[in-house]
Amino acid sequence: MEWMDDNPDEVIDRVMDISGIQDEDLARTVQEKITYNLSFSDDQISDIYTTRDFYIEQGVIDETTDEQVAEMYDVSFMESWQESNNE
Repeated sequence: MEWMDDNPDEVIDRVMDISGIQDEDLARTVQEKITYNLSFSDDQISDIYTTRDFYIEQGVIDETTDEQVAEMYDVSFMESWQESNNE
């Protein structure tokens, strides 16, 4: 994340390369909307469950347990990876 803050032009170059976006202004707009935060607020977690319930009601997804949903926002594996790379 620090590297991204320190190298915004290189980030945009990579975004364009990986995504296939040709327009630099569009790539910058897309990049600005992406969050790389590894934590979720209580409101965001609540929204995940609300969305799950809505999708079930609409028949978009099958029933899921709260444990299955929790796996979607459990970032402990990423935190462990980050810690191991900072040593």
